[in-house]
Amino acid sequence: MSLYVDAWPAPDVSCQKVLSGHGGFVRSVAWRPDGTLLASGGKDSAVHLWDAASGRLERRLSRQNGRITSLAWRPDGAALACAGTDGAIWLRDPGGDGPSAQWAGHSAWISSLDWRRDGSLLASGSADRGIRIWEPDGRCILVLPGHAGWVTGVAWHPREPIVASTGDDRAVRLWEAAGGQMIRDFRDHTWYGSSVAWSPDGAALASGSLDESIRFWRWPGGEMFQRIGRHTDWVRCLAWHPRRPFLACGCKNGLIWLWNAATMKLHGTLAGHGQSVLGLAWSPDGRTLASASEDTTVRLWNEPDE
Repeated sequence: MSLYVDAWPAPDVSCQKVLSGHGGFVRSVAWRPDGTLLASGGKDSAVHLWDAASGRLERRLSRQNGRITSLAWRPDGAALACAGTDGAIWLRDPGGDGPSAQWAGHSAWISSLDWRRDGSLLASGSADRGIRIWEPDGRCILVLPGHAGWVTGVAWHPREPIVASTGDDRAVRLWEAAGGQMIRDFRDHTWYGSSVAWSPDGAALASGSLDESIRFWRWPGGEMFQRIGRHTDWVRCLAWHPRRPFLACGCKNGLIWLWNAATMKLHGTLAGHGQSVLGLAWSPDGRTLASASEDTTVRLWNEPDE
């Protein structure tokens, strides 16, 4: 089934704060698991840590080599994984100046990071076409063949040892992390894949693409059960609400689309960014959506009413 809809504003959602200070586009945002801090990073190679309540810049962590492309808090909140165009993963202490550890292995820029929910493993996807699985001490225990082109998104299933991935070969794949076997290879997008995101209960995987659409894949089973388009421009990023059936979708034209995944109806669109939305993240309590943009800002939006 395919849905084609027109955009309209979400009347119950507004921008609460605009966070400025980056010296270039902002590529990634990530909430500390306790909800007290929001991390952002991008072109200026610096990690900004924002106080969630006030929006005040609490700390600017020292630069790493290359632009920052992905951020992911370790589930215990004691360290922030930070990846970039230098192909390395830096594990940063949010209270310190320098990186607490550097993990090397990828031969090209890293596009996506995701911790398993229990903090036991970190997945990384790269333009070197590979996916790596890391233990918390920085030891790479598995290299997955990945995709025929750049890997653009990785995401752990919330309960099972399964990693979802997508890339510019248009494929969406599922990997069994224990042995590294590919267990599903979904082919329906008509242009580059950009993002994958599991629903909080693990029953559905959403995939976004530069073909301006979102596909929904059922798990277990693997069949596609819904296709949503068109978003009038490239789909760049996706984020599920942690408690309610909302899926946020960020697009190249600066719009954020809010979908009710239970009804597959559009709740509304959020306008405010002047350029492409590159990253999205819901706060742990679901009350705030953070968006990162090519316009150099981070915006904080309130939770929908219904």
